[in-house]
Amino acid sequence: MHQRHSNNHFAVVSSGLLRTALAVLVASALIAACSKTSEPTSSAPGAKGMASEPAGQARETAQKLDAEEIKRAGIAVEEIKPQANADVVTVTATIKANQDRVARIAPRVEGRIVSVSAKLGDKVSAGQPLATLDSVALGEAQAALREAQSSHRVAQADFERAQGLVAQEIIPQREYLRAKGDFEKATSA
Repeated sequence: MHQRHSNNHFAVVSSGLLRTALAVLVASALIAACSKTSEPTSSAPGAKGMASEPAGQARETAQKLDAEEIKRAGIAVEEIKPQANADVVTVTATIKANQDRVARIAPRVEGRIVSVSAKLGDKVSAGQPLATLDSVALGEAQAALREAQSSHRVAQADFERAQGLVAQEIIPQREYLRAKGDFEKATSA
C-alpha cells in the first residue's frame, strides 16, 4: 500500500511539472511570435540576411494565427506574473504512536491530578515523577502506616524492657509472654 501511495504522489508531481513546462513553452512561443526583427523576413533560399547567420543555426520564423485559430487551439494569452505553484496532495491517513515506545500508566489509588511534570513525547527515566496526585485514600493509608510504625516501636520497647526484667526475675513469665506476643503482632502488621 505504501508503494501505491508513492506512485500516486509521483504521478501528481509529474503532472504538475508537465503543466509548468507546457506553460513555459507556450509563453516562450508567444514571446518569440510577438517580437519584431529589424531585418526583412524572406522564405526564399539565399535571401538577404541569410548569409549573416552562423552555419548550423536555423532561422526562427514567426507564425501568425488569427482569432479563430487561437480559439480552436485553446491558447490563452495572459500577462506573465510570479505565482506560487505548489502541488498539494490530499490523502486519508491515520497517525498512531509507535506502540513499542509507549507506556500506559495508571495510579494505584483514586485521586485528583494536581500537576503534570512531563508532557506527551518527553523522554523520561525510571523513577522520575510524572504527575502529582491528591488522594484521600492515599492520605488515609499514610496515616495508618505511621500509626502502625508507632505501635511497632512501642511494642518493641515493651518487649526489650520485659526481656531485661524477666532475666532479673522481676516480672512474671506471663507479662513477658504478653509483651512478646504484642511485639510479634506489631511486627507482622
